Amino acid sequence: MLALALTVFAVAPLTYPGYLQVHSGFVPAYNLADLASRPFDLRWTPSVATSFDPLRGDGLLPYYLALPVMWVGGTPLQGVKIVLGLSILLGAIGVYLWLRRPLGPGGAMLAALVYTYLPYRIAVVMVRGAWGEALFLGLLPLAIAAATSWSGGRLSLRVVTTLLLWTLLGLSQPGLSIWAFLFLVAWFLLLHGGRVPACQAAWPVAGALFGTVTAVLFTLWAGRWVLVKSPIVFGDHFLHPAQLLSPYWGFGASRPGWDDGLTLGLGFAAIGLTLLALLLALRPPLEAGVVPMKVAAAGQGPPARGDRESGFQPGPLRAPLILALILTCLLFAPTAFLWRISGLRHLLTYPWQLLGLIGLCLSVVAGASVRLHRRLSSLPMLAGLIILTLLASYSYLQPRFTQHAPGAGPLQSWNSYQLMLLDANIQVEIPPTAAGLSQPTPGRLPLADYGAPEPGDTLHLLITFQATRPFQRDLKLFVHLLDSSGQMVAQADPLAGAGADPDFPGIDYPTSRWDPGRLIVVDVPIVVPADAATGPYWVNFGLYDDE
Repeated sequence: MLALALTVFAVAPLTYPGYLQVHSGFVPAYNLADLASRPFDLRWTPSVATSFDPLRGDGLLPYYLALPVMWVGGTPLQGVKIVLGLSILLGAIGVYLWLRRPLGPGGAMLAALVYTYLPYRIAVVMVRGAWGEALFLGLLPLAIAAATSWSGGRLSLRVVTTLLLWTLLGLSQPGLSIWAFLFLVAWFLLLHGGRVPACQAAWPVAGALFGTVTAVLFTLWAGRWVLVKSPIVFGDHFLHPAQLLSPYWGFGASRPGWDDGLTLGLGFAAIGLTLLALLLALRPPLEAGVVPMKVAAAGQGPPARGDRESGFQPGPLRAPLILALILTCLLFAPTAFLWRISGLRHLLTYPWQLLGLIGLCLSVVAGASVRLHRRLSSLPMLAGLIILTLLASYSYLQPRFTQHAPGAGPLQSWNSYQLMLLDANIQVEIPPTAAGLSQPTPGRLPLADYGAPEPGDTLHLLITFQATRPFQRDLKLFVHLLDSSGQMVAQADPLAGAGADPDFPGIDYPTSRWDPGRLIVVDVPIVVPADAATGPYWVNFGLYDDE
């Protein structure tokens, strides 16, 4: 319960009013609203505001989990936030249940918190808004626990539970679920010293395979067996080693090269506690305070306190350390040929999506540090490690919010919803105190309150944009004021976003600098010529690429 309670700092930002300005924007909410209009369509796919990618995109499960929120009167945005919060809680519960027997309550709690506060997991929720991947990472520890950590009990119940969890895992993020199954097989073999275990021990893994295949085939069937070509060049996003150690926290999109706009570090807590565990494991086994390690089967309970001969088992260390090393190597460009010849690059959008699996491995090793030295399991030392873990990631828990309430869909979109028009309204510039009004005004009034504009008035067109992918070039914005006969009487052609930088107003902010998910409000002044004919007037505006 304490491990679950300490996730409050990660879940709390999701309880704030409004929504997060994440890379996926309002797209999940638009798709969820569409699902609510036809919930019994078995071949429904989230394709209202983007092309559905059945392998690399968000799966179907998060949408169906959020659907009951709308049935009880909630909004699509509330449904998305509830699923994101659920993914955080499930991850903590799963790690604790998985590791409680081999690491003890203290070690399992520490591992659960390290996993919860991994910078990458926080970024998935609060920067990328990839709720399918967030749910996958939440279910992953439970799915692995079901397949590897049970001892005793009915085999049939264990297999059915494993089958169910791996099916849910595959419905959360199909491509990553295939990687997770390969991860499970490698973990299982390492746990048994490279030997194929007895059939009774291998049945749950077979259940995991069947669940994964079922989920992937169902998703492909729902998507009409159409595989979408990713707009992202996979090979451009390999990491540099220094990025894994970087404390940088950013809200931008992933860019080729080392100067990435996204947080891709492993985190101080995960790295520091992993190094601590390694140092303790390498100490002489009979040194005072050190518990020696022996190979044993998965699921064996913790030894009696102070028993050196039947002490902590290295199964939870050997497998995660080897797998973390292998997966980390796959993040770098020299392994590009392995991705290419294996075809595994077609399951992911970016190679750094393996950071979730790497983080899980490091969390296990970090939790094991408590079992490697008696003093670390004492209450003061354990409390210190927990506080260290929370403080190491606390500064990351500051997402960008918006109070904008989207409708059922964007007003308009450009280039397959790479850019969405969320809102457009007109204000009229007036003196600080306007005759005939009951109170002073700030200098502008909405057109509905001002009435019909007249020649000589200055109008302000306020346009709210949201991008879901970065732009390589700058788009141009045109604004035309037309009279009742359709003739243009005024125009404005600013750079899209000029003067709209949310942090530095007045500085040019062209589309090539727009962060995905960030709401950009463009303010375009339009002067009605003094010699123009009396209204009504029409305003036409749009974007174009002049290259």
